[in-house]
Amino acid sequence: MDKKLNRKRRIIIGQLLQFERQRQKLSQTDIAKRTGIRQDTISKMESGDREIDVAKLISYCEVLGLTPMDFALQIESKLHGEGLLKHPKRLYRNTPRETVKIRVAVSWCNGHFSGLFGDNLPKGEDLTAGTFAELKEMAQDCLDSYVKRVMSEERGKSLNYRDCNYELKFKFLDAEALLKAYSPYLSLAAINRVSSVDANLLSRYANGHKKAGAHQLRRLADAIHQIGEELITVIP
Repeated sequence: MDKKLNRKRRIIIGQLLQFERQRQKLSQTDIAKRTGIRQDTISKMESGDREIDVAKLISYCEVLGLTPMDFALQIESKLHGEGLLKHPKRLYRNTPRETVKIRVAVSWCNGHFSGLFGDNLPKGEDLTAGTFAELKEMAQDCLDSYVKRVMSEERGKSLNYRDCNYELKFKFLDAEALLKAYSPYLSLAAINRVSSVDANLLSRYANGHKKAGAHQLRRLADAIHQIGEELITVIP
């Protein structure tokens, strides 16, 4: 393996761990106590100075309330954004008019929405916006620009970009981002009634005072989907 590439990847993964730890106002000592991993090892994991053991990474994620799949999506998105992952093979074998789903990981950070393109948009970029609607518009513009650029290149023909439809899919990484995204349309009371998640707990999620686990985040997302499905059955 390319040692320089491996080092760059480790640094990115370490930065993601550090960012999430600091966002939750946890110290390296807190992580060490809860995982049983030495504090100096935690430090080296975050700085990229050592290979990250998968079992230790899972333990670290559990303390942060992240599933391995959630964190893998963040890693995948960030590495693609930095150009540190090879292009997925499936993009090269699209059938005519196939719908390719482009994933965008969404989180709430420092008072704004943050978006990272997922696995099948090479050389994606970090997006920031004041509202979720703005973030979606920026993501669509970025996708359109990327596809147009690739189509203009010779290799665009071999990628079959001309024969594909593209659909953005947004994956929320935290409850605060999810609830803020739909607050213009849905009240916490409505989400509470459908999800049965405690109203006080919902308020803490929405204000960033408590982090929702993966199961709780899924309950909230399912509740919003259910409300949406009920609304579209209304006949004008």
